Amino acid sequence: MNHNYDSSQIKVIDLSQMSLPEIIREIEARPLMWLPEKHIMYFWTFLQGYLLTNQDRIDHTLMIEFEKHFSNKYQIKTTHGWARNMNHMCSNPHDALDRFFEEFNEFMEVYEQ
Repeated sequence: MNHNYDSSQIKVIDLSQMSLPEIIREIEARPLMWLPEKHIMYFWTFLQGYLLTNQDRIDHTLMIEFEKHFSNKYQIKTTHGWARNMNHMCSNPHDALDRFFEEFNEFMEVYEQ
């Protein structure tokens, strides 16, 4: 056991200095560091809180475009939103969160072009 551990060894991650895609990648890498449980609805709640406090229209536009992309891809006509729809499409909320990351990464490949 390392008894020489001190605060200088802690890496602080400041989400306020990151773009929304960077934040999503950070959460994808370590979901339990940011969420109480690996669950699509906890992630959705985190994301909604971020978007409510962030006045950057680029982030809002990005998520609107993601919603359109996801709905078009799966021909979804409901108004439930991407998180609830993914949750219904998957066997459990953990898989739904993984599905979100896959779908978002695919979307970003097209969106950034």
